[in-house]
Amino acid sequence: MDGFGEALRRARRRAGLSQNRLAKLTNFTPGYVSKVESGEKAGSRLLAVRCDEVLQTGGDLIAAYEAAAEGRATDDLAGGNVHDVHRRTFISLGTKTALGVATLAGIDMDGGQPTVTADDVTRLGQVITRLRALDQRHGSADLWDVAADRAHGIAALLEHATYTPEVGAALVELTGRAYMCAGWLATDAGHHDAAHGFYTEALSYADQADNPEIRVHALLNLALHAQILRRPRQMLRYVAAAERALPADLPGRVPAVVHMRRGRALAMLGEKADSLRAFAAARDAFDRDTRPPATWLPWFGHAEINAVEGEAAVDLRAPARGVTLLEQALDTYEDKYARNRALHLIRLSRARATAGKIDGAAESTEAALDLLDDEVASVRVGAELRVLAEQLHTYRRNAAVSSVLARYRETPYAATP
Repeated sequence: MDGFGEALRRARRRAGLSQNRLAKLTNFTPGYVSKVESGEKAGSRLLAVRCDEVLQTGGDLIAAYEAAAEGRATDDLAGGNVHDVHRRTFISLGTKTALGVATLAGIDMDGGQPTVTADDVTRLGQVITRLRALDQRHGSADLWDVAADRAHGIAALLEHATYTPEVGAALVELTGRAYMCAGWLATDAGHHDAAHGFYTEALSYADQADNPEIRVHALLNLALHAQILRRPRQMLRYVAAAERALPADLPGRVPAVVHMRRGRALAMLGEKADSLRAFAAARDAFDRDTRPPATWLPWFGHAEINAVEGEAAVDLRAPARGVTLLEQALDTYEDKYARNRALHLIRLSRARATAGKIDGAAESTEAALDLLDDEVASVRVGAELRVLAEQLHTYRRNAAVSSVLARYRETPYAATP
């Protein structure tokens, strides 16, 4: 079977359209269409849908894209390759039903009725862990609905499967963690209503399981969700609720995150002194915390605190300090967290541009685009990149800025909503 790129090329030529014309009609860039047709880029389902409509292929292009994605899934499942951002669709198998998720996890079917054991719960947990690991590296653009399917499926097992009371208790807790994963991935993918719903579900299962870690995690992610939506007072309410819910034996790093979130919210409100104290408290809490870190916080440390405080400094009209903090953060931020690095590089570019360091802003934007080309697919990163491009447009006569804007316009982030 032809690959998606070749199918697209044939359909375009049959319609008598140039790549430039097809790009204009589908709201993608000619360079992106060219790379998809040549096989250099895998494309996206959005591109397939728009091209199917424009070229009137009756669903054939969508089917070709999905067949190609399934082929990449087979390769990844066989070889364990998760480093190519376009191959992350390998997890997109299964349905929202208990039967679907049971089949995916290899759960025993007793006359069509799933029977869940402790080992099955462990395997299901590994699915969620793998999704989280892929997100930490690449971002969530291709993952959030997959995580939602998994969470819904695990929740359905609670209602329709057979299990012991002990396994049932573990399954309730896992359902809460699965909805946390879905909520975070939906946040990163820009689906804010869905994210809020998933976090609410996670809170419900945290209460059912009497699990304070999931409860605090959900409240802190709701705080970050409020930050993305620029709702600092709501953010502070969630932070306060998370702090009240903190148990003495919670895994490490969580109190430091509470302080960091508070500092970011206070900066958005322009409360400089209180914001600085909160970030100082975050560093102090991190340094004093000798407990093993929570499983969802492997990336968190001084580099993340510096990066978030650097972004906050721009809100507090101290862009030069923001530049210093973000540069310090990126000097030590681990390469394996490519999505976070791309996000902080974009924020460094905004801080540099605000501070009048235009060539430096262009340089860090180039570095962010390198990561986006190679590894990252995050709607949240793309949204911040579009804001940065608007800011840099003011300096378009600068040669370095002109070059990086031209490169930006060749990315799908510039062409899609």
